[in-house]
Amino acid sequence: MPSLIRLGRFKQHTMKQDDESHQMIASPHSDETLGHSDKESESQFPLKVRRSFRTRITDWYSGWRFTLALASFASVIVLAFNLGFVIWAAVHRKVEGNRGTLHEGNCEKVQHMSTGLHFAINILSTSLLGASNYCMQCLSAPTRKDIDRAHGKGRWVDIGVPSIRNLRQAAVADYSVNPQSTDTHPRYNSTIFAITSANSYRVFIGPEGFDKLDVQNITLHDGDPASDVLLRLHAEAQNGTLQRLDISQCVNAYATDFQTSYGSLIVVTNDTDQAGQYHSVQYQATFVPVENLGAKASDPYQWICSSQRQAKDRTCGQLLSDVKDQVSKNNWYVYGYQVGYCLAERPPQRCKLEYSLPLAIIVVVFNLVKAIIIGYTAANVTTKPILTTGDAVASFIQRPDNFTRGHCLLTSESVKKRTHRPSYKSSTFNSTPKRWHAAVSGKRYLLGLVSYTLAILIVISLCVFGVLTIRDTSSTWTMGLGAVNAQTLITGTDWVTSLISNALIANTPQLLFSMIYFTFNAIFTAMTLAAEWSRYANHRKGLRVSGTPENAQRSSYFLSLPYRFAVPALAFSAILHWLISQSLFLVGIESYTEKLQRDPTRDVMTCGYSPPAMVSAIVVGTVMMAWLVGFSFRRLESGMPVAGSCTGYCGGLSSYVKS
Repeated sequence: MPSLIRLGRFKQHTMKQDDESHQMIASPHSDETLGHSDKESESQFPLKVRRSFRTRITDWYSGWRFTLALASFASVIVLAFNLGFVIWAAVHRKVEGNRGTLHEGNCEKVQHMSTGLHFAINILSTSLLGASNYCMQCLSAPTRKDIDRAHGKGRWVDIGVPSIRNLRQAAVADYSVNPQSTDTHPRYNSTIFAITSANSYRVFIGPEGFDKLDVQNITLHDGDPASDVLLRLHAEAQNGTLQRLDISQCVNAYATDFQTSYGSLIVVTNDTDQAGQYHSVQYQATFVPVENLGAKASDPYQWICSSQRQAKDRTCGQLLSDVKDQVSKNNWYVYGYQVGYCLAERPPQRCKLEYSLPLAIIVVVFNLVKAIIIGYTAANVTTKPILTTGDAVASFIQRPDNFTRGHCLLTSESVKKRTHRPSYKSSTFNSTPKRWHAAVSGKRYLLGLVSYTLAILIVISLCVFGVLTIRDTSSTWTMGLGAVNAQTLITGTDWVTSLISNALIANTPQLLFSMIYFTFNAIFTAMTLAAEWSRYANHRKGLRVSGTPENAQRSSYFLSLPYRFAVPALAFSAILHWLISQSLFLVGIESYTEKLQRDPTRDVMTCGYSPPAMVSAIVVGTVMMAWLVGFSFRRLESGMPVAGSCTGYCGGLSSYVKS
């Protein structure tokens, strides 16, 4: 196929555009290369051989209808999984307070199960998102009739990119399957969550031989009321279930904000010769965020640093490195007693993997709506939509557009500025290639950059504010991404405490990023469309069509972007979604007393934040925006007028390609 127009070889000149002077060189086989047969064209070209039944079946299996049918099938599969899960969980798992427990036990196992289920959830939600996106493209894509109607009114429609301009009778359905209007990612991710169990505990100090003493010979200093706990520890020491920890293991095990693995302990020392005499030196209650407003609230293991001289002015987290230096020299003191080793109890872990029944039902309802609309669209859409610029050109070649005939130098910009049919006689052609961003309207381009920049600035501001509120910043940048820390929990007497409210707050940034990415993707799609269109002036290539390619035609990109752009964009999106989920996350803590009994008064349900994850998200987001801006200033390969996604330009130029 020859190039559509060899504009790259032209110098700046003027072409007269009237109906008597339009003569372009075209191959006698242009129709074979660029044309795309459909029902309309068959009626207009009676000499053309009609396709066989087998060919029609092949077209269906490789065309847009088959892809839409696959999207419908995917939505039904996801619906079946979600509905089956809700029914199974409601029948087999007891629901209390709109929450059901899927598993209870080892915290590490619960965390692994949560990670695995959320991985599966993201696969399902991504599949549903892809199905919704393709259905939305089909619903918002114009038909040839829509294009002719718009051109007849001096207007235009978009091709290949999502656009409000294209909404017709399917506006309600299009909104219902829009990935941003009913994005199930935030609700889906909030449906299943992990609850951590945290133990309050007592610290006792006493001599060796605890396990060899008779119970009647054990006394507490000054008649401490913690005798029940001490007697329980003695019973565990007798049956060998107390775990011996050297001083290094003891510090590492208890220097944590929320104690999930150990309970009360005996700090064994040789600095006392009073056999059977034990002191209860510390009661460490489970941390509660509201208490962080107090002076020493965020110091949940202060007893470890009790003998440090600076302990009154600094938190134990700030002094922990000094303590570990003392431990390495076997010189660790607790309340003036040199520690030999620790005897710690290992209570059963009670971490839970839970689900929210109301959120699960909401997810099923949204899934059902999408499945119905996608299925209805797949079964009832009979008129082929113009999904790509290749579809538009093929249609215009087989049936030229009377409204844009003779205006081959129209650009998307010139069409957008006119509200009526063009009536000018001539236009000046400038052979200087324009930059990629010329394919996007200034408003859309600025909206994308401003929203992206504003989002990054907001994250930077929140990160700075969060770091400034941390009293102990020694471990701020060494904690893991998404790690729960007492000082990075959101506190305040007015903060919401319900599960659903905190879950939705934690996942709101995901929805906001999805909206920003939607704009990002639309800008990049329009620019790559213009770049590919510009190459036709210098290279012989077939059109990309959404149906079955004929002759030199090529199939359209499934992701609407060329894969060299689509794959990095999806990678950026996946990484940012994950970093955002680690930056602001749901924190649920169930508290237990030192007697291993539930203490709902100290339960925690809030959101936490992670400064390292926020900084990582800022860096990746900045790189992603720089990637977009960098490509937007590249020059197109030829001086061919910029088309973008505008149908007016496609129709005007295609009239010259018809043999």
